[in-house]
Amino acid sequence: MTEQTHGAKKLPRHFLDHWLRAFEKSRIDNHRMVTGFVTRLESLLPPASRPIAGPASDYQMGGGWRSSPDARRSLWQTLGLALQERRYLRRRLPRRGEAAMWLVADDRRSGVIEDWAALATLLRTFGGQSAPPWLTDWQAEGRQLVCFTPNLFALRPADTVGTVHLSYLSLFAVPLAWPGAFVVAVGSMLANQPLRALSRRNAWITSLLAASFDVLLARQVPDRLLMLTSNSFVIELLRYMHAVSGLGEGVTEVLHGIPSLEVETYHQTLVGRATSSLSHRLTFVPPVPSLKVNAANGHIRVAATTINLKMNAVAWQRDLWKLAEECVRRESVRGAVRVVALNGAGTVEGKQYLQTGCFAAELAILRYVLAESCRSGIPVHVQYSLHPAHIKSGDAAAIREALRADEVEVLDDSLQTWLESDLCISIFSSASWDAQALGCDVVFGVSPDDQLYSGDMLASFQHPTCDLTLFEVLSKAIARLPERPRPSPHERVALICGTPGGVS
Repeated sequence: MTEQTHGAKKLPRHFLDHWLRAFEKSRIDNHRMVTGFVTRLESLLPPASRPIAGPASDYQMGGGWRSSPDARRSLWQTLGLALQERRYLRRRLPRRGEAAMWLVADDRRSGVIEDWAALATLLRTFGGQSAPPWLTDWQAEGRQLVCFTPNLFALRPADTVGTVHLSYLSLFAVPLAWPGAFVVAVGSMLANQPLRALSRRNAWITSLLAASFDVLLARQVPDRLLMLTSNSFVIELLRYMHAVSGLGEGVTEVLHGIPSLEVETYHQTLVGRATSSLSHRLTFVPPVPSLKVNAANGHIRVAATTINLKMNAVAWQRDLWKLAEECVRRESVRGAVRVVALNGAGTVEGKQYLQTGCFAAELAILRYVLAESCRSGIPVHVQYSLHPAHIKSGDAAAIREALRADEVEVLDDSLQTWLESDLCISIFSSASWDAQALGCDVVFGVSPDDQLYSGDMLASFQHPTCDLTLFEVLSKAIARLPERPRPSPHERVALICGTPGGVS
């Protein structure tokens, strides 16, 4: 087999600098837009309901996966683990130029840590019972599967014969495993940077990480790169290093959420700078039908198929038809009431969620719904679904306690709220699109003026406008509840997986 190479010579001139600046701008724009949105939201709250912690200066979209104290390790412990990782890399990646399929997935959230069967279940098409044809074709080729997880450590099975599992620690171990190749790659990456960029710390970090990826990509050359998660510094660097290399079939991302406006701008900026290298090298698979994903003037492919990772992850662990039966049983106990659910937002780095403006707004919304129910005489049962970050950060118990007095039912599973609810409310969570896809009415806290999402993305939601506040929109939505048709839980499960028995 002819040895393939991956290297800075495959990157357009100064591309690392262009990528870094576009990524940094997207994070700055994200911080500005979310902070402005939360500040506006807090201004609508009664003074007594506003958070004690002060202005919303630390918000980031999708942030909040705080590390626990016991997860922090000393320098010597980390070095010892890096030496162990060196042995793993030398054993599992003995040769250069081996063709492989790379999979980027958070193994702690997706559960994809080992085999094609698990991956095929996670990638069932929306409304179908099987994985898309392109995945079946990739599996049939029998290529090596390389799974990269955006965590310090990978969850590796006891049997390490199959899939190669890489993580952030693998990048740190590359200089120990192949020092000569790493030094050469660092030189190439620094040469790709303009001289003015080398005065910046982030440019050096980018070059070192790119060098580690370059060495790994030269040993397991991606025919394809499939992404089930994105938007982190390291993962985005991997995406664009492979996309501009011209090797294989490019990058396919199954969107795990809804692209916010600054993410769309980020991709459009990079494609515009390197159109010849990137045109048709990126493919997005939307999570719900009829989602208007920005195709960057046709240079980004948008797949016709739809794959919802969140719903499929639940379907992998649970029988959805049995869950539908449970929802029907719960409905018979509740009686003739409408269900209103609020899908919790993510947490904030360095803050307890109960101290944030997001939770203050959510609490005010829940209490407003209960008060509006009493005023209008429309009986409702109110639910709150925890964001996965609440469980990881330890905020879940405190949220349950805070909502106990208001008799709000707190659920761990957002999918259950989407199967049971007539009306789903969210401040800015992408859960709103999932809920709508399953037949729920949706009230979304974001308006087009907030510039968090494009107007096309928000077109099908009830949301604040220059003439209506969020609470006025809620009043109108609650008033419409008695007239609104209610799909059964079984009908909603059928939207996910087709005919009964489609999910095992």
